[in-house]
Amino acid sequence: MQKYFIAAAAVVIQLALGGIYAWSSFVPALISEYHLTSMQTQLIFGLTIACFTVSMTAASKVLTVLGPRLTSTIGGALFGAGHLLASQSGGSYLLLLIGIAGISGIGIGFGYICPMSTSIAWFPQRKGLITGIVVAGFGAGAVVLSNVVNAALAAGIDVLPIFGWIGVVYGVVVVAAAQFLSLPKGYEPKALGRDQNTVSEDFLRSRAFKLLSAAMFCGTFAGLLVVGNLGPMALIRGASGQLATWSVAAFAIGNGLGRLSWGWLFDRYQQMVLPLSLWALAVVVTVLTLSGLPMFLFPFVAGAIGFGFGANFVVFAATITQRFGPQGLARYYPWVFLFYGLAGISGPAMGGLLFDLSGSYQGAVWLAAIVASFGALLVRGAVTKVNPVKHERAQGWNQNATAED
Repeated sequence: MQKYFIAAAAVVIQLALGGIYAWSSFVPALISEYHLTSMQTQLIFGLTIACFTVSMTAASKVLTVLGPRLTSTIGGALFGAGHLLASQSGGSYLLLLIGIAGISGIGIGFGYICPMSTSIAWFPQRKGLITGIVVAGFGAGAVVLSNVVNAALAAGIDVLPIFGWIGVVYGVVVVAAAQFLSLPKGYEPKALGRDQNTVSEDFLRSRAFKLLSAAMFCGTFAGLLVVGNLGPMALIRGASGQLATWSVAAFAIGNGLGRLSWGWLFDRYQQMVLPLSLWALAVVVTVLTLSGLPMFLFPFVAGAIGFGFGANFVVFAATITQRFGPQGLARYYPWVFLFYGLAGISGPAMGGLLFDLSGSYQGAVWLAAIVASFGALLVRGAVTKVNPVKHERAQGWNQNATAED
């Protein structure tokens, strides 16, 4: 029974930290009340993602020393502290950047890794299922927060105190849930850390690393560009505040469902799912360019985009595991995952910049669709013509390979 309480606590932590995907709900108020530009708001969101991904490397080392309870407690405390700083910023862009992107972003990195690794330790025979459930919690985290934020803003509450409430409530929730995290008896904390051996230079130079990293960037660039600007996209098309809220929530629900569904598809169709997921994302993003799109369909399109975006956090990890084994996942996936952070810096900010320059999100949406399509083209050739790889050498996909897998 204990392991089920631990799994529930893991999902609660991920739901709280995944509220970062509700960021677009804050954007209109920050622009209208504190005169931030669209690009500035998206830099805050993008740098949050970047700090989250980069800090995971340090968090994994802390995890091996302190264990999951203390590490995730640190994450919850940082997450709450960053939002409290933002609430006292007076609208200062620099303080908002430090509080939300810097401090809270690092907190997400420390909190994110513990629920996943701890749950896997308790469910060794259900690694794929438990990982999908926990990660889906992060993907769906914006459902509750987007509704609460938009209701508060509609009631005339200033956006800065809302940051304070999030810092207190969500920080306490994460810290409280963290106290339930523990390892099975006899399980050493160091077993949770990723392999500390030096990453093979052959892998970093390999075609596998280049293609996977570029495709990870393309897929997450497109998804983050949309979700970072999703609320304003709906409002500028004439949607009501409630419909914009539903759109953000729909994206979050689709994101969570996508993380589960794409993993199921990968188990059955293997690496061909990788380019398929990127093509699917590109197609549904393109739907947003239709000027005649009925507004009542906007949440459904947002949910479909979230569904495609969620694939990025399943199929890349599954592909690396298939090619290089579990040790390869621990050793190489964090390097590929860093390109999610790079996409976080560039994707949302580019969407905001294009809007600032043109007054329209049309160009930004087309850019997202094109980048996702390019990612699909990059990996299509890689998964159709590859040679088996020796895990210990980690040479990756051979550029001159001709044999079908």
